[in-house]
Amino acid sequence: MTNKYNKYIFTSIIVTALVFFFIWLGGGNPFTFIKNIIIGSLGSWDSIAFSLQYATPLIFTGLATAISFRAGLFNIGIEGQLYMGAFVAAMLGYYLKISNPVLHLSIIFIGSFLGGLLWALFPALLRVYYNVNEVISTIMMNYIALYLTNFFVMETHLRVNPSLPFTHEILPSAVLHKFTFLSKASSLNTGFIISLLIAVFLFIMFKYTKFGFKVNSIGLSNKASSYAGFNVKKYMLVSMLISGGIAGLAGFEQVCGVFNHFVSPFPEGYGYLGIAVSLMAKNNPLFIVLTSVLFGIFDAGSSFVDIISNIPREIIFVFEGLIIIAVSINFKKKEVYNV
Repeated sequence: MTNKYNKYIFTSIIVTALVFFFIWLGGGNPFTFIKNIIIGSLGSWDSIAFSLQYATPLIFTGLATAISFRAGLFNIGIEGQLYMGAFVAAMLGYYLKISNPVLHLSIIFIGSFLGGLLWALFPALLRVYYNVNEVISTIMMNYIALYLTNFFVMETHLRVNPSLPFTHEILPSAVLHKFTFLSKASSLNTGFIISLLIAVFLFIMFKYTKFGFKVNSIGLSNKASSYAGFNVKKYMLVSMLISGGIAGLAGFEQVCGVFNHFVSPFPEGYGYLGIAVSLMAKNNPLFIVLTSVLFGIFDAGSSFVDIISNIPREIIFVFEGLIIIAVSINFKKKEVYNV
């Protein structure tokens, strides 16, 4: 146990030293940089709201990744599943004429979940029944989702204006409630609360239910689980589909809570960063929330640093990358698939 913590401390020191070195190399003061990150992300209610806003889609994508990881699957298709969930949300939000916000948002919520789920279905079937590597198939599905949604937005009547690369704005009944009492400048919305509820639900499911126990067992060893009488194919398939559905909910939150339309190309990176978030949290749903907030703090703080100093915000991406590498070094395979 002592050696384990010593290794964490050592890698943390190395990462911090490297970041400080890069900042110094760029002509900045590392301690001023850290201070500005804190001010930009936590120094006011607006800053806190922006940090939580940036964290929200990462909570969804981190949870989506964790579910597949726990089942021994490496779902790299979170990005594409997010696109499809967002696209469905934009379509239902505009073309479904419902005046009741609760009913309208509930339908969009289900639609986005199914959009992500169906986009994960094909690679899930290939993996479960034909043993096709899910890394390859899900990556390919990401590109298909990207270019398919781009085609529909740019080349069909869905485009609101020839000079604007996005769809019609969703109806007011399809807009998630924003937390204006905290900040009128940010787009922090009830999607954040939804993500927390899902995190708690998944924590309870994996910790206290038979389904969670079987998924964890399959992630550790599908052969041993098969010998124990578990339906390995069924649980792997269901885990992959739930993973895709939750990824679709990230798109729901972005369309109904932030953009209010589908823009092409849709903002990239949340799916891939969600993988890093899940790895850092060792697939623990509650830790995923904390890790996502940490990345949200980095994003909000980097914008502030970019404005008031000559240090580019890209240094934060370097910082995040080094953290991910450091955490990955300390992983064992069983820690990746089970917590």
